[in-house]
Amino acid sequence: MIRIESSENVKHPWTGLPDVEAEAAFAKALPAIHGFMSAYRKELVKRYDQGKYFWELRSCAYWHEFEQPKIVVPAIQNKVDYAPDLTGFYSNDKTSIIVDDRWTYLLAVLNSSVSWWLTQQFFASKQGGFYEFKPMYVAQVPIPPSSDRKRELMDGPVKAIVAGASDNRLEQLLNGFVYELFFKDDLHARSLTLFDEAESAGLGKLAGLEGSELVKAGEEFAATNLIPGARLRTMLSDLATLDVVRIVEGRE
Repeated sequence: MIRIESSENVKHPWTGLPDVEAEAAFAKALPAIHGFMSAYRKELVKRYDQGKYFWELRSCAYWHEFEQPKIVVPAIQNKVDYAPDLTGFYSNDKTSIIVDDRWTYLLAVLNSSVSWWLTQQFFASKQGGFYEFKPMYVAQVPIPPSSDRKRELMDGPVKAIVAGASDNRLEQLLNGFVYELFFKDDLHARSLTLFDEAESAGLGKLAGLEGSELVKAGEEFAATNLIPGARLRTMLSDLATLDVVRIVEGRE
């Protein structure tokens, strides 16, 4: 991708010059790119979204946000599919992005069963069961308040999955956490305290780990604490008996 920001955002060697002089300065500074773009001069000049000059992109005050850890939101989907990007990709106009220091927490909430249920209630629908994930709709998804401790407990499994952990039981645990965040009273009335149980089981030990070490620790946690008979696994299974969970998951 050729990214030449608008002179309204960045000072280039040609910034502020009359068109002819500016193009000469552009050709001198970036001869190969100028030569390439010259072949498409007619098309580029007609663009409605150009910057100060035809070879520039339109003005954008948030280019730097693309280089931050972010969540990429596809424009149209038939499921919640919010994707993390930690490498600084630039996405096109068929996506939007969410930049927040709490990206792991937001990613878990947005990819949950509760989030999908909310999507079906508030987002504009398309044919075939698809929905528009435009910012105007995504902004309506409520993000439940949470303590630092709970966010830290969710941080480990999220980062383990992003790093390559393939055990889907970690995703099930995160989904359970989100249920507790949204419907704490319902869960606690049935003694379903997932955060407390996960902390007691040592989930907090994932904090600070990275790469293969984190993946291994996450999968070992799942293999020990998310298997049939384990207390945490039993709590997750018992979620299905709650009325609110049956409604959210379409089983009511």
